[in-house]
Amino acid sequence: MKRILLLRPDSRLTVVRRLRAFLHLEPLALEYLAGSIPEGNEVKILDLTVVKNPIRALQKTVKDFKPDLVGVTAYSNQIDRAAQCFKIIRKECPDSIIVLGGHHATIIPEECRIPHLDAIVRGEGCGPFRKILETMESGEKSIFSIPNVYPPDAENFGPIPLYPGVDSLPKPRRNLVDRSKYFCAWSSPRKERKASIIPRIASMRTSSGCAYQCSFCIVHKLYGRKYYPRKVDDIIEELKSIPEDYVYFVDDETFLSAKHMRALGKKIHEQGIKKHFVSWARSNTITDNPDLFELWHEIGLEIIYVGLESIHDRTLKTFNKKATLNHNKKAIEILEKIGITIHPAFMVMPDFEVDDFKALNEYVQSMPPAEAAFTVYSPAPGTDDWEKHKDDFICDAIKFYDCMHTILPTKLPLKEFYKHFSQLTVSALSRNPLRVNNIPVNPLELLKIIWRTHRYVRAQRNLWKDY
Repeated sequence: MKRILLLRPDSRLTVVRRLRAFLHLEPLALEYLAGSIPEGNEVKILDLTVVKNPIRALQKTVKDFKPDLVGVTAYSNQIDRAAQCFKIIRKECPDSIIVLGGHHATIIPEECRIPHLDAIVRGEGCGPFRKILETMESGEKSIFSIPNVYPPDAENFGPIPLYPGVDSLPKPRRNLVDRSKYFCAWSSPRKERKASIIPRIASMRTSSGCAYQCSFCIVHKLYGRKYYPRKVDDIIEELKSIPEDYVYFVDDETFLSAKHMRALGKKIHEQGIKKHFVSWARSNTITDNPDLFELWHEIGLEIIYVGLESIHDRTLKTFNKKATLNHNKKAIEILEKIGITIHPAFMVMPDFEVDDFKALNEYVQSMPPAEAAFTVYSPAPGTDDWEKHKDDFICDAIKFYDCMHTILPTKLPLKEFYKHFSQLTVSALSRNPLRVNNIPVNPLELLKIIWRTHRYVRAQRNLWKDY
C-alpha cells in the first residue's frame, strides 16, 4: 500500500484569490486522478486554495500523512507556489516522489525545471500517474520509461501530446474534498422564492476539446481540434450521483454538438433529474440552435457564459473567433427571449484608450440585464499569439498569466489603464439581473457579495502595483 497526496497549490496573485470569492470550483482534475489510483492505496486531496494558511496546512499534512507519492497540478500563475510546496514536501519527506502535471507542464515543460521536482507528466495524467504508482510498487523499471513522463532536466520534451476524450477518464472521487468549500455566485433571477445567490456547486464534464481555433486559446492544440462528447448514459449516471443542486459544466465548449446535447437534454428530462445548470456556449452556437437552448432552459439551464470578447468585428476576426457582432447581438436576444441569464465575457485590449473603455461600457449598459465580466487580452502560453508577442512582454508572462495582468505594453499608463478597467466592473453592477429585476435575496448573502465585490474591484484597480 502506498500513501498518495494530490495537491492543488494556491496563487500568490491577489486578484486571482479575490475572484474566487465569486466562483470557486472543486479540483476536478485531482478527483479524476484519485479515481485512477487502485484500491488498497491511501489517497488524500489537499486543496490549498480553500485553507487560510496554505503553508501551514501543507506542512502539517505532509508531516502527518508522510506521502510516498505526491501529484501536483498547477496553472501557470501557480507555478511559483508549486515550487514552494516542493521544497516543503522534500524537507518533511525526503523520499517522496513529486510529480507535476496539468496544462502548464504539458505546454511549456521547459519552464518546470524546478528544484525538488522528480518528474513531469505531460498530457492526460490519469494513465501515466497510475503507471508511476505501479512502477514504484514493482521497482522493475524507471518511471521515465512510461510514455509522457519526463525528468525535469530532459533535453527534448517533444511535441505537445494530445489529450484523449473525457470518456477515457475514470470516475472522479468527489468524496475526497470538503464539498462545502465550492460555490458560484448565482445571478439568475427567480422570483418564486428566495434562492441562495451563493449556492454550493459541483463541477462536471459532458465533453472535452473544441474544433475552433481562437488565436488566444490553447485548447485546440491540446485536443488536435477534436471535440469528444461523453456517452449520454455515463453523464446521467454521474449527474444522479452528485449531491449538489447546482452543476457547472466545465467543458471546453459544451454545446458544440447540438445532436449530443439534445439527446442529453431529453434524457435528463425523461429521468426527472432536477438541477440548476450553468455552462459556456459560443454566440454562433446559440444563433444556430435556439430550440436546443429552449430545451435546456426547460430542464434547468439558467446561466450561460458567452465569450463575446469584443464589440468590434475586426478584433473578432483577428482572434479567429468565427463569430461576428451580429452573432453576438442575436445570441443576446435569443437568450433574453428564452429567459436564460447571459454572463458575457469581454476582453480589454492593451491598446485601449479612454474612448475604448467608454464604448465598451456603453455597449454593456445597452444590453439586457447581465453579469458582465472583463479580462485583459493575454495570449495563453503555447498559442500562436504567445509566440507572436513573446518579445513584447513587459513582465514575467508566466508568473502574471491570469488574464487580468497585462503581459503586453499598454497605451495608457498602467495606473490609468487599471483605473478604467476596474470602473468597467463597477459600472456593470448596475446591470446585474438581481438588481435590475429587484429580486429578494438573503440579506447576509447580499452583504457578503457587496464586501467581496469591493475587495475584487480594489484588487483590479491596484493591479498596476504588481509590476
